[in-house]
Amino acid sequence: MNYEKDYNWNRLLHAYGFATNTPEQLKNFFAVDEKLIIKANDHLYSAVIHQETIYSVTPVVVKIFIEALSDPKHVLYTHDRLFDVLYFLEYAGISLSWQIELMGEDYELMPPPTPEKVNAHFDCDEDDIKWGSLVCAWLMEKAVYDMLLMAAHVIKTIHPFTTSENSEIQKIATKAIAQWTKAIETAPPVLGQALNGNID
Repeated sequence: MNYEKDYNWNRLLHAYGFATNTPEQLKNFFAVDEKLIIKANDHLYSAVIHQETIYSVTPVVVKIFIEALSDPKHVLYTHDRLFDVLYFLEYAGISLSWQIELMGEDYELMPPPTPEKVNAHFDCDEDDIKWGSLVCAWLMEKAVYDMLLMAAHVIKTIHPFTTSENSEIQKIATKAIAQWTKAIETAPPVLGQALNGNID
């Protein structure tokens, strides 16, 4: 698992700045050392998602977890991490639904910032990130959109676990699917149109 090379983490944000520390915490998440796992969970639930707010790194972590679930040889199965992966995916679905609720039915997509403004946003020091800027707002909107694009695949990947012989796995998988389904069903029309390929 070489997450550092798979994504451009210094161009992704979490709640506390650039997501350059997220790859290490993903490795910790799949470790066997309980202290490392606790540290990773703290990162997932305070930085990758913070009080049901999602950031540009959130859909990347969701994608990594979905890819892990799809690989029967992944360490998550040998290290007994399945429940925790599904639990995070449920919380990601809850957070996505919450963000969509905040948008409301009449939400309109923001115009994308210029590449120059985006580059300037990421070229600054972490302490100088302008969290109230239009670039940040656009990145968070894009994170919602990216997660909606993934929603059907997330549901499909989780679905086999709803018939698990382990009742706890079965319950958390069912709850996760319910949250991602809710996100799809309650998406504002403009995002629904985008998902249907009617707008760019």
